[in-house]
Amino acid sequence: MNGISRPEHPRPRFFRKSWENLNGVWEYAFDFSLSGREKGWNARTSLDGTITVPFCPESARSGVGFTDFLPAVWLLRRFDVPAERLAGDVLLHFGAVDYEAEVFVNGAFAGRHTGGYTPFALDVTALLRAGENILVVYARDDVRSGLQPSGKQSAALASEGCYYTRTTGVWQTVWLEFVPKQRLSDWQASPDARNGKLDFAAFFHGDTDGCALRVRASLGGKPAGETLLRLGGDMWVLLPWLGTYSFLALERFLKLRCAPLLGIRGLDSSRPYFIQFTMQADRETFFRVLAEEAEKPLDPMELVYPKELPLFEKYDEYLPAELVKKGFAHGVLGITEMKERIRLWKQRI
Repeated sequence: MNGISRPEHPRPRFFRKSWENLNGVWEYAFDFSLSGREKGWNARTSLDGTITVPFCPESARSGVGFTDFLPAVWLLRRFDVPAERLAGDVLLHFGAVDYEAEVFVNGAFAGRHTGGYTPFALDVTALLRAGENILVVYARDDVRSGLQPSGKQSAALASEGCYYTRTTGVWQTVWLEFVPKQRLSDWQASPDARNGKLDFAAFFHGDTDGCALRVRASLGGKPAGETLLRLGGDMWVLLPWLGTYSFLALERFLKLRCAPLLGIRGLDSSRPYFIQFTMQADRETFFRVLAEEAEKPLDPMELVYPKELPLFEKYDEYLPAELVKKGFAHGVLGITEMKERIRLWKQRI
């Protein structure tokens, strides 16, 4: 990877040997009229000029150095994938793209991300082919709109005071990761100095039945502990906050309607803003059962008590959209439908 800007692995705490850095010389085109989508630029095989990624077009290091207002930019890069690397899954990682990003692989839509400061990854396995592939990124960024966080990016033409020239598009490393179908997707380690131990949490992708996880810890280069865990069996579930009384309604719904069908055990909501439990069912069965049970008639006294109805409307009226999307069973029963049902229940009580 000689000659590539920022050639180091971008995530050293979770290093895999099978990866490829996509930084370097890309092609680019400015989209001042925001008409690139209509013109089919996502399927183009070349663009107007060259740019060095991961530097934004406003940066001199990108080779462009355009510092005027730029509503959107398109970026394109070719890369090769050997056939043997398509045996597993291929993840396409972006360290950061400012602000709204849409990603296309070989002309097909791969995914989108909103937020200029956070990394994201897309599974592009199904879109790749052995040999040459074309990656296109469309980034839209308008710091003057007032509709997005802009940090200290200047809303004036030039930098002034503590505000600096804007950043548009890719500004952190882009990379491919070649991973197995069943894999460790993330992990967390929390030291417990008082008890002289290390708590380790592992998160997996794919069917882990019959698999094992070995964890080794070292201190000063010397072994400090080791454990072997057999995976499979019960699935551990953690559901996020939905709003104060939506949260209570979901907890009761799981206990009364779903627990016997899913083999739910240890349902606990004592930790603020989370419901956690284990179940014998798999993910697909979980969402299917929730969908089926949510379609059945519900008695208002099952989930929401009369005294809670005014509180539900008071405290849960303004839930942020991004949390709503993560809401009741990830959209099986959305917050809008939930509120409507409770309003109907209130009329009946």
